[in-house]
Amino acid sequence: MRYFLVLALALGLAGAASAQSNTSTITQSNQHNDAVVDQNGSAATSTVTQSGNGTNDSRMNRVRVTQDGAGASSTVSQAGSDRNEAEVIQNGDNASLVEQTGTSLGAEVRQTGDFNDSHVLQRGNSSQVGNPLNGSAAGVIQTGDNNTSLVDQDPSTYATTNVDQTGNFNGSTVIQEVTGGAGGNRSTANVDQLGDHNASNVTQTSSTNNARLDASVLQDGNFNTSALTQNGQDNTAAVSQDGDNHASTLTQSAEDAMATVDQTGNNQTSFVTQQDDAGATATVRQGNGVSGSQFNTSNVTQNALNAITDVTQEGSYNVSEVTQGRTAGTAYQTNGQEALILQTGDSNSSFATQTGSSGELVVFQSGDVNVSTAVQSGFANESGDIGSLAAGVNQSGAFNESTITQSGQLSSALVDQMGDYGFASITQSVNNAPNPAGGPDPLVSTASIEQAGSDHSSTIVQFGGNDTQSARLMDATSVQSGTGNNSFISQTNSLIDATASGNVALSTQMGDYGLSTIIQDGVGHSATLSQGGSYNTSTINQTAVSNSATVTQN
Repeated sequence: MRYFLVLALALGLAGAASAQSNTSTITQSNQHNDAVVDQNGSAATSTVTQSGNGTNDSRMNRVRVTQDGAGASSTVSQAGSDRNEAEVIQNGDNASLVEQTGTSLGAEVRQTGDFNDSHVLQRGNSSQVGNPLNGSAAGVIQTGDNNTSLVDQDPSTYATTNVDQTGNFNGSTVIQEVTGGAGGNRSTANVDQLGDHNASNVTQTSSTNNARLDASVLQDGNFNTSALTQNGQDNTAAVSQDGDNHASTLTQSAEDAMATVDQTGNNQTSFVTQQDDAGATATVRQGNGVSGSQFNTSNVTQNALNAITDVTQEGSYNVSEVTQGRTAGTAYQTNGQEALILQTGDSNSSFATQTGSSGELVVFQSGDVNVSTAVQSGFANESGDIGSLAAGVNQSGAFNESTITQSGQLSSALVDQMGDYGFASITQSVNNAPNPAGGPDPLVSTASIEQAGSDHSSTIVQFGGNDTQSARLMDATSVQSGTGNNSFISQTNSLIDATASGNVALSTQMGDYGLSTIIQDGVGHSATLSQGGSYNTSTINQTAVSNSATVTQN
């Protein structure tokens, strides 16, 4: 009896609407269906088609459409089994399409303004756009003019989507195709856009059992774009963009990956790619709350197990690129890589590549037009100490440049530049050679460059052994402070005497035009060079056994 009364009411409303040139068509089949249509406008159209069952008397298949505006259009089609429910409320000349096929699906759409368009497509089980079944807020809310929203959950199990757009000419697309083990899959997408001409695209796909994907996008401003793609299992991504003309591209195709992108100011660009290995974490902050920050670019690529990247860029025109791990598709070779990049100022560039195991990198750049390039490959590499935030390239000032290249065992490098035209380069290589039986523990290699002022340049090159012979303890330190400094240290293990051990070189320059060069090759050497002031020049060259040299100039 209740069914026929509701149907009679719905048909009566449709007849009243037609007297005002509105059009309403309701088709219901089988049992326990419910539909309500209320139209107030000159040429509104509504089509409701329901086919299927409602097995619970309190949670039937039901549709509610309320429209206020000339030319408003709503189409709702529900087919399938129990507990499907849709609600569409429109105020203005808007268009809505809801199609649901499956079990326990819910969709709620609210549009205010003119020429907004919403499409909701669901086929699966227990998926929600909003959650009208449980009385939650609407799944699609569009306020303003010419906004578009597409939600496609076909097929998906336990998928949830919420879209909220306020402004004009915003566009949101959410595609969820997460299938697999019964009851084990869950995908969630939340999109919130405020302003004009923003665009968001979220794609979540997986056929893995127990796949759980979470994505959120917040854009506040104008002409911002976000493309977020998730595949795999247990991946989480969050994008927040505040300002104008930001662009974010975030791709996850791994397991247990986590990525956060936060961009403020204007014209920031971020690329994050996480793939292959599990447990990667990426955090990108550009602008860092500074509204005047603009045109920064960050690119993060992670193929490493448990890799961690944290990038913060303040200022304008800064560029950061971080690549962690192996080439996609190659055999496992990475573990515990971590990179921390902080750039403050304008036009700074940082390029970091880590391939191998246990790499650690710290880059601090403060000032303008500084460049840092670090490449680490091999075993237990370090450019600095992230735990204590000790510099693994720390540049302050302008036009500083630092290049670190490490390959091999237990390498460590530290560069600290403050002042003028400094250039620092550390190159260490030990060829990943095995340690000979009975040989000493290879410290190979440690290098440190610290430069404070003026026109300094320091280069440390430590080579090591060949493919069959291991390098020995290499250590080089160059400290420069003052005008016109230049220091060069090279320590090698030649093929003739590749078992040389105990290499240590130290060069300290404090004063004016100093130039210092140390070259060591052979066994057990140590060289110390210290220069104090005025027109200093000193060179040490050592070859073959048990060398030691000390030069002090004041």
